[in-house]
Amino acid sequence: LDVNHLRPLITYSSPSRTMVVSRLEASEEATAGSVIENAERISPSSSGFSQRSCCSGLPNRASTSMLPRSGALQLNTSWAQGTRRRPGPGSPFIGRRIGKWELVEEIGRGGSSLVFKAQRSEDGFDQLAALKLLTLGALGTDHGRFFSRERDMLVRLKHPHIATLLDGGMAEDGTPYLVTELVDGKPLDAHCTDHGLGLDERLDLYLQVCDAVAYAHRRLIVHRDLKPSNILVDSDGRVRLLDFGIAKLLDDPKDATRSVRSFTPAYASPEQWAGEPATTATDVYGLGLLLHVLLTDRSPTLSSGYGTAAGEDLKPPSQLADDKRIDRDLDAIVAHAVQAEPGDRYPGAQALADDLRRWRGGHPTVARPTGPVERATKFVRRHVLPVAAVSLATLSLLAAAVIATWQQRQTAKARDRAQAESLVAQRESATARATVELLQDFLKSADAGEKGRELTVVELLEAFEPRLATIEDTEIRATLLHTYAETYRSLGISEQARTFLEQAIEGRREILGPEHEDTLLSSTDLSLVLFDLGDLEKAETLAAEVSEAGRRALGNRHEVTLDAIDNQATILAARGKLGEAEVLYREVLALRQEVQGDDDPRTISSKNGLGVALMQLGRPDEAEPLLEDALEKIRRSQGEDHFETLTSMNNLAYCRAIKGDFVSAIPTFEDLARRLAKVLGPEHPRALLSEGN
Repeated sequence: LDVNHLRPLITYSSPSRTMVVSRLEASEEATAGSVIENAERISPSSSGFSQRSCCSGLPNRASTSMLPRSGALQLNTSWAQGTRRRPGPGSPFIGRRIGKWELVEEIGRGGSSLVFKAQRSEDGFDQLAALKLLTLGALGTDHGRFFSRERDMLVRLKHPHIATLLDGGMAEDGTPYLVTELVDGKPLDAHCTDHGLGLDERLDLYLQVCDAVAYAHRRLIVHRDLKPSNILVDSDGRVRLLDFGIAKLLDDPKDATRSVRSFTPAYASPEQWAGEPATTATDVYGLGLLLHVLLTDRSPTLSSGYGTAAGEDLKPPSQLADDKRIDRDLDAIVAHAVQAEPGDRYPGAQALADDLRRWRGGHPTVARPTGPVERATKFVRRHVLPVAAVSLATLSLLAAAVIATWQQRQTAKARDRAQAESLVAQRESATARATVELLQDFLKSADAGEKGRELTVVELLEAFEPRLATIEDTEIRATLLHTYAETYRSLGISEQARTFLEQAIEGRREILGPEHEDTLLSSTDLSLVLFDLGDLEKAETLAAEVSEAGRRALGNRHEVTLDAIDNQATILAARGKLGEAEVLYREVLALRQEVQGDDDPRTISSKNGLGVALMQLGRPDEAEPLLEDALEKIRRSQGEDHFETLTSMNNLAYCRAIKGDFVSAIPTFEDLARRLAKVLGPEHPRALLSEGN
């Protein structure tokens, strides 16, 4: 056994225990060799295979551990002898034919295999590839089944960033082998260092890795040994993920009994050290360590002692890197990925990649929740010019809301209380004066000392907020509170929107009653804000109450009732209650078509919602015509590059992909990606996501 090549851990199994031999120094080669020779002489039924009999004589710093496992030790001695020799021209394997392949040169070895450059020449056809053979470190009673699984697994992986399987089978003596494409490249960390790549270029490569791992996860495949040496970057700058030789199929119920376990200590997760089953969370842990390496140019170490996961010793990247763009958000993303408990990490590689893309786009991250002020600040930085325009639009909106409320209420009173014309006139005059005063106060609310600086919408709203409490007219105050809530929601500050909506509902219930259309309108908006905040249970309850009250007080055909039913269907779909959502979507779509017309934007929105629900229910054939009709109508009314048009395009393309109609889906996705890049910019998260689709 060449102990200099023990990468990753090598594991040997007995009937009752698994011996893990780790990272031996070169000076301990003779001792380690005797350990293996002792192990070879133990029969599968022997009870003498123990730490005492096999590991005596090993220095204390050659760490060993005894873990309960099943299976028996068996050694294929014809190949075991080969693994004791160092790679070189004299290797007994060079020149041998394995299947259709001739071994040319040994190019690597690890705990589960020897890897050779191999050549296939027949019928005038020459091809070079990488051929992997089972080695001493992976032998066990189930090694043939182990390699068969790996071969079947790799066949399922067809991705531009995963090395492609070319061939596989069993050698003449029963040793399994796999043949994959030969990747000419450097390990990921070495490529970044040698080419002096900056943060953006490193993250581009890292996201390619995440996309490849997420692709494998969607096929229920876990890699389990993500590290820079298993990730090569070719001459075209394309990432290629290697070595799924220790990966585990999540959909294989018998896999938990496998006696072969191997991993790289520095990149192993806590559950791997504990001998627990690997999940997608195991790969998320490895991706977190890999991101730390790319941000800091430092490999993880086991400074807390062998048997302790490296993630426990990580310092925040911002404390180790020189790039000032590496901030608290990136620290939090790494920390979230390497949590000790699998359930506390990102749910998968895609979620990790999505959060990293949110950071790159200047959006708040899942890993580090932010307060309203910081979220608003990020929003303003992303949209400086639009915020200025919104500030002016908000002033007009507030004034228009007050005037519209006044006009609505005065018209109603004039109709319902025709005999009180003098009182109406007095009310009109008072409200007009109040409107003018409110508008003047709003415009003066900015500190005069702030001249020369453009104020944000949030600053204007906060400056005028104390004035709201002084408005004596409850109805006007409630209207302004509702307008405040709508503005905060549009800025993504949902907690503030919730506070103002609750105050508006309280005022409208007091002056108008609990089932007035304005009260119900504020209530249905509150259900959407609760939905934004992730409180889906309360959102569903409130949406159902508002929908029922609207049916009872206003009738099924009233606009507020229709909005309430549509919102209820949306929340039910988000909670996974797709059958109930379908019933409500069909009802509201039929009513909108009858009352508002088939081309009304609200009707089109309900049609889109029904199509998405049917698609989620696994009925894409029913969903496709609805989504096609919705897209055509939105294009006519909003134009090709409107955001609603692009959203509808995405729904239709995804539906076609689910159907397997890739001939139609791929051109739609490509067109969508181009338009999103044009409208939002090529680095916007939605544009990047569409390009990924």
